[in-house]
Amino acid sequence: MQATQNNTAPKIGVVQNQPLVHYLDKQQLDADIKGYAKTSTANKALADEKLMLFWSSMSNNLR
Repeated sequence: MQATQNNTAPKIGVVQNQPLVHYLDKQQLDADIKGYAKTSTANKALADEKLMLFWSSMSNNLR
């Protein structure tokens, strides 16, 4: 499954509108996780979805 980027969405999540490759940078991932702890429940749901897409794309790349 190919993850697509929706650049028209409002920028309300910590990880929303960040390219998935962005998380190959461990320091940026750590910074976003710290920011994630301060976000609202709705934003966390969006962040969770992006992180799931990221890990799913990583596992697909390893096959």
